[in-house]
Amino acid sequence: MLSGLALLAAMAAGAHGEEDHPGRQLRHECERAQVLRLSVLDDTAARDTLALDAGLCLGLLQGITELNELLAEPLFCPPSGAPLGEAVAAVVAYLKRHPDKLRESRTALTVAALRERYPCRP
Repeated sequence: MLSGLALLAAMAAGAHGEEDHPGRQLRHECERAQVLRLSVLDDTAARDTLALDAGLCLGLLQGITELNELLAEPLFCPPSGAPLGEAVAAVVAYLKRHPDKLRESRTALTVAALRERYPCRP
């Protein structure tokens, strides 16, 4: 059985796009998720692009969060019922504070942000 970190590393190897700066793309998508929650756009093309970016961010967060719940030793420990929007904000804030890490994988960056926001207590 793979450890949690090995499993996430395997996922990261297959993560989509932006080989140079996956973190930059992730930050962009998650910022778009935040904007989508706050706006109603009349421009259909802009709304569709915004929705796609938001969906990529939210899907990644949902998948990592659900995988984390299956691990015998979780990598991060959000409180029960924590909203996904809070995790989005944590990822965006983390990526803004760590521009030097934007070349790392989207999965690794997301886990790092969630570990920082929701540390597990022994």
